[in-house]
Amino acid sequence: MNKNLSLFFACVLMLSGYVHSQTTAVAVEHPPVEMPFVEGVEGFRAPVAVTEKLGFTEGPVWMPELQGVVFSDLHGSCLYFWSEAEGLELFRENSEKGNGNFLDLEGRVITCEGKTKRVTRLEADGSVTILAKEFEGLDFNNPNDVTVGQDGSVFFTDPNFGRSDREERQFVYRIRPDGVVEKALPDSFNKPNGILMSADGQTLYLNEGMSDRIWAYAVNADGGVENTSTPLIEGVDHVLDGLTEDPITGELYVAVFTTHDQKPDEQGIEVYSKQGEFKGRISVPGNTTNCCFDSMGENLYVTSGGRLYKLERMRVAPEL
Repeated sequence: MNKNLSLFFACVLMLSGYVHSQTTAVAVEHPPVEMPFVEGVEGFRAPVAVTEKLGFTEGPVWMPELQGVVFSDLHGSCLYFWSEAEGLELFRENSEKGNGNFLDLEGRVITCEGKTKRVTRLEADGSVTILAKEFEGLDFNNPNDVTVGQDGSVFFTDPNFGRSDREERQFVYRIRPDGVVEKALPDSFNKPNGILMSADGQTLYLNEGMSDRIWAYAVNADGGVENTSTPLIEGVDHVLDGLTEDPITGELYVAVFTTHDQKPDEQGIEVYSKQGEFKGRISVPGNTTNCCFDSMGENLYVTSGGRLYKLERMRVAPEL
């Protein structure tokens, strides 16, 4: 285990027993991406694979104290950590086929577990706390993605991936700060997938993966959300996965797992304004599953095709 990770676990998580391995960054030959963002920002450099091919990568989340990314490998049923300083490390050995990850208000990793159909939290002593495992006496379908509100509420999606039943039981749930699990929204969705609380805590975004829609819900004073019948974006014609928010522009970066007609050149990351206006597309190799930024918005990290990719933001010098 490297020095930085050991120090972080001692001071913040006090974890032990993780395996350390490293990988060399592999450049991916793609042309530079030029997209019209805000003034002073042109776009991003070509994607660079910072890990070798793993299994099925998902759920990247930036760790500010460690200056790196935790992400899932569903096929390997583990969580990895990657940083510029130390490369790739095993972060959690048995994640129960963990998928989406997010940090709670104390910096602890919350994970959607596909194998156990639970939402859990990794504690300071290395133990795992179950936050949710059932609703109304029934287990969940397949918890997929997760986010956290400013009051500590945990929101997660529960599509019926891997099941032929429960088409009408694909809900978005909220775990309240007091631990009570409730439906965040009353209606069932068609494969609810990526979910994200905006940085200001005022909007909950949801990708309805198989219905070509992105929803935006206003957050109430009690930490719940207001229902709406009008999506922010519809007719995307893509199978949508995870999403993140640009810390600099506030724009939405949406992972396109695939297109309905299997066009590989339309996979990657699509960018939308907060008003739902399409801004551009970033090509990333493979089926793109999710993404996150570092704290300053200097780098975009993308899980796609079994790898973790890094895209460095390009700056434009101001005119004198």
